[in-house]
Amino acid sequence: MCGRSGINPSSKMCMLMTKVFNLTTLSRLTLHHHLKHLQSKSIISFSSKTPGSSSVSSPVEHVVLVSDSTNIFINLALEDWIFDHGDLRAKSYLLMWRNSPAVVIGRHQNPWMECNVSEARRRKVEIVRRRSGGGTVYHDEGNVNFSFIMARPRYNRKANLELVVQAILSRWDVDLTLNKRDDIILNGAYKVSGTAAKLSGDKTYHHFTFLLDVNKENLSHLLQSKLVGVKSKATESVPASVMNVREVTPQMTFEEVVGSVGHSFLQNNLNKESYIEHVDPTEEVFPGLEKNIENLQSWEWIFGNTPKFSIFRHFSNHSNGTVYNLKINMIINKGRIEQITIDLYLGKEQCRTMVTETDSICAKLMGLRYISEEVVSVLCQIEGMGEKTSFSEVNDVLIWILTCIRQCF
Repeated sequence: MCGRSGINPSSKMCMLMTKVFNLTTLSRLTLHHHLKHLQSKSIISFSSKTPGSSSVSSPVEHVVLVSDSTNIFINLALEDWIFDHGDLRAKSYLLMWRNSPAVVIGRHQNPWMECNVSEARRRKVEIVRRRSGGGTVYHDEGNVNFSFIMARPRYNRKANLELVVQAILSRWDVDLTLNKRDDIILNGAYKVSGTAAKLSGDKTYHHFTFLLDVNKENLSHLLQSKLVGVKSKATESVPASVMNVREVTPQMTFEEVVGSVGHSFLQNNLNKESYIEHVDPTEEVFPGLEKNIENLQSWEWIFGNTPKFSIFRHFSNHSNGTVYNLKINMIINKGRIEQITIDLYLGKEQCRTMVTETDSICAKLMGLRYISEEVVSVLCQIEGMGEKTSFSEVNDVLIWILTCIRQCF
């Protein structure tokens, strides 16, 4: 790249050094790593602007990045890194990527209400909480993700969505429109894109999905919660009919979509040589990235940040002419069982003979994380102790109670 168009290699290096992300917080050593990384790729040219010299009212440079990672935690961490460290006064960024299978919930949502947590674990699908609001979406490598990262005065969700739609319409004959909720709609009926945003101080990012060719069986099964009897103030997703764009445009690929949208975004850079840059997000190139990843992967962030919610379940059982009624009340706070009561009734009268057992169960469950594996482990221990009793009727009722509790998870 340095020998291209008759440019002196040394002057080209100067241009390179003044271009790299304009991150005022980077050390000289880190800048060297950026330089080495980007030189080796040789796919993006650089301007000679002085970092920090632009204001949001001046023409800004558009930068397009495509992550080579398919790890949802890495890609969301990279998005946060650019948001935190990018020179958004002088630049606007478009980051694009795709992920391995994952269920991604909004910042203020309840994962147990939004998806089938146990089934996701069984299928080895990651459950992730992003830092923006909005609803829950399913990701896999058939889903294109767009993130527009820029200063607040330039924040315009509709303009971002229109750019993507127009870039696709310019190349493919497909019926895409925007609705009032800022969703991209296919054939006037099917949602192919959900949108969310984060605004903090003078910085923003607006990101959204694009259903190119996702596994709809996974999407359908995983975004169906089995939890019932819940009261919560968490943000709830709005269900919608979805469709893959490749069902009507089979020839469309991830690489082509990224290319079309990326080059449309770069058209802002008049009289400048601009390229779509592929990046491999690593700690060496993006110092602090691993800390972002660690935070996003933590149980405390994914589940512990769930708004407080309660569960009430009522079960009935007929045994030897006796009607048993069971009422279970739980309060879950920060992802843990903060309070639980188990009341057993014979008909309408409370069953006093089982109070010791039900109180003991409650004591053992208090403080546990609201995760079926942890709860079931404790219930199995209690069940084993119950089998040692000589009172078969008491044991049968106890096992029934434990079975009902399992259905609350």
